[in-house]
Amino acid sequence: MVIGRAAASVWAKSAPYSPEVVEWWLPLHQHLDDARGVAERLVAEWLPRQVVERIAVDLPDGCDGVRRVAGWLAAVHDVGKASPAFAVQVPVLCDRMARAGLLTDPRVGVSRDRSSARHELVGCLAVQDWLHRVHGFAWRGVAQQLAVVVGSHHGVPPEESQLQVARESGPLAGVGPWTVVRDELLERATTRCGGEEALDGLRAATLSLPSQVLLTAIVIMADWIASSTDLFPLDPVHLLGDVVPLQEGPVADRSARRLERAWAALNLPRPWRPGPLVGSLDRLLAQRFGLTGATARPVQRAAVEAAVAQTRPGMVIVEAPMGEGKTEAALLAVEELASRSGAGGVSSRCRPRPRQMRCSRGPCTGCGRCPVRLRRARRVCSSLTARQC
Repeated sequence: MVIGRAAASVWAKSAPYSPEVVEWWLPLHQHLDDARGVAERLVAEWLPRQVVERIAVDLPDGCDGVRRVAGWLAAVHDVGKASPAFAVQVPVLCDRMARAGLLTDPRVGVSRDRSSARHELVGCLAVQDWLHRVHGFAWRGVAQQLAVVVGSHHGVPPEESQLQVARESGPLAGVGPWTVVRDELLERATTRCGGEEALDGLRAATLSLPSQVLLTAIVIMADWIASSTDLFPLDPVHLLGDVVPLQEGPVADRSARRLERAWAALNLPRPWRPGPLVGSLDRLLAQRFGLTGATARPVQRAAVEAAVAQTRPGMVIVEAPMGEGKTEAALLAVEELASRSGAGGVSSRCRPRPRQMRCSRGPCTGCGRCPVRLRRARRVCSSLTARQC
């Protein structure tokens, strides 16, 4: 497989952030390869089982398909950068694209409407159109659901009114050879993520809103990581030569090397994958919290027993006086629940009650002699109208 001259000329990143002086750049096909590799690694090695299984419910090939779909979406997320509205931002790179056949109307650079064809909007439309036109997907349905992930990769889902304006933006979004290049990049991503058979398997799928949100989050995280120049360096502009077609083999080898180096340097913490609680609570208290010789209290036993007894997701509310070990009880219960659900983390928020914020000396005078715990609690609590410690 060969990357054509026009597709090879499209740029995605440049530095410094000045259109007049550009010293570094990165071709779009390389950034898309980087993002795809990161997305696949996140799914395979870092995401909680709960997240993968939630998306898998909506896919015909289950958990095996989550990595492919996430990788494909990351591999096409910036396809809208193959557009005049984006290319014109760096004249030297835009001129190079023009020499490869991607001409830009000079008026695009000064158009006040250029923001109406932002690359995420152009990409959203390109993905939906390509799935419908080339692969026969229904215009609505999964084609739109996949496209909206691309359109949301900067954190905000596109409005239909925005997409309609972008649809009518013609010279800003790019037609003719621009559409051909976007199609080529979409086809390339499909080939590298399992081929047409894997994509066609999605034809009858329906991505629920939770799955769309989770896939968008994966693409956003992959894009941020792949955009780090410390992890994925840019190429020097002064080494640019004539635009020529690129053989897929050397490009794939380079992408694999970049991914391995970046993933090792990123060094994400290992995911938390707890198992069911095994053994006596007394031993667990010593192992988890360093409470050697401690005996589990009734509220702790009750909390763990309630978590073990749950057959489906629910709530465990722990209420007891101060000093009874509610924190330890809650964390042990959470560990049991997480082992069943496949959750990969714990969100903890503590807001002290006003009656727990008062100082025995009376109203706060700023004496600074409050116990550290109370001073910290006072900073945390934002619900008090009167300043008390």
